[in-house]
Amino acid sequence: MITHLILFLFLLALNLPNTFSQGCSDAGACSAGSLGLKDDDLDRTKLMLGYSQSIGLADKESIVLGSELRVNHEIFPTSNLEIRVPYLVTIGNLGATSGVGDLLITFSQQVINGEKSIFTLVAGGRLKTNDTNKKLDGEALPMVYQSSLGTYDIIAGMAWQSQRWSVSIAYQHPFGSNLNEYLHPFDVELPDNKLYYESAFLKRGDDLMLRIQRTIEFNEASKIHFGFLPIYRIQEDQIKRDGVYEKLPGSSGITYNVFFNWMKELKPGKLLNLSVGIPLHARDYRADGLTRTVIVGAGLILKFNKSEGDTNAVDDLYNELKFED
Repeated sequence: MITHLILFLFLLALNLPNTFSQGCSDAGACSAGSLGLKDDDLDRTKLMLGYSQSIGLADKESIVLGSELRVNHEIFPTSNLEIRVPYLVTIGNLGATSGVGDLLITFSQQVINGEKSIFTLVAGGRLKTNDTNKKLDGEALPMVYQSSLGTYDIIAGMAWQSQRWSVSIAYQHPFGSNLNEYLHPFDVELPDNKLYYESAFLKRGDDLMLRIQRTIEFNEASKIHFGFLPIYRIQEDQIKRDGVYEKLPGSSGITYNVFFNWMKELKPGKLLNLSVGIPLHARDYRADGLTRTVIVGAGLILKFNKSEGDTNAVDDLYNELKFED
C-alpha cells in the first residue's frame, strides 16, 4: 500500500500544470527540523536517527534522487543538536552526477516551555562538502548537477509552537561565492532544453523563511502535518563573466511552497514518514539549482532512550537478536 501511495504521488507530480514548475527553493533553513512542529513523543526522545529517500523533478526535466541520514541528540533537557548528511544523484540531459551534499548542523534551545506553548531559538550552519564544479567531458555543469552549494552559510531562527500549530522564521546568509564555472557557450547554439541557469562563481543572496504548520491527529499512531512555506531571496544573485560580477535580474524575490507529511507509528520506537512538497510560485531566475517542480519522499525514524519503562528501537533490536540458553 505504501509503495502504491508513493507511486501515485510521483505520477501526480508528472501531471501537474506548468504553473507549478517555477521551483521549490530550500538552501537549508527550511530543512532544519528544529524549526518544525515538534511531536510530543519525539520530544521525549534522547536520541533520534532518521533515514529518508526522496525524488524531485528539477530544471529541464532532470531528476534529483536524495538520500539523507539525520541524527538528533538531546544534549540537555531543553537543548538539541541536529546533523543532516545528504547524498544526491542527478540525472538529466547533460549526464549524471552524484556526491555527498552539504552538511546541515543546527542547535536548538527552548527558552520558554509552558503548558500550552513552546518558544525555541535555533542557530546553525550549512557546511560545503566540495567546490561545486563537477564537469562532464571537461565541460562545466550547472548547479542542478552539483551536490553542494559551494559556500559556508549561517542560519538563525526562532519557532513558536502550540499544541496544534507551529510558526517559525529563519534567516540564512552565505559567505562568499562558489567555484562553479557554468556559462552558456559563445560558439555553440544550444536548444532550450539544455540552456540551464548560468551560475559561474555564484554569489547567492540571503534568504528569509517563514513556515506555518498545522497538525491533525487521526489516532495515537497516525497524524498529518501540512503547511505553507514562503522563502524570500533578499538580494539578487550574482555571477562572474569575463572577470566581472554581474547581478542576475529576477533572482531576488519570493517563492511560495506548500508541504504535506504523514507520520505513522509502525511500532514503539519506529515511525514511517511520507512527504510531498510543491511550489506555487518562484523567482524568475534560479541559478542555485534548487528548483524542484515537486519533491516526494519517504523515511524511517528510530527513537532511542525514551522515558523510563517505555520500549524503544534499541529494546526491539535486542529482543529480536537475543538467543535463549
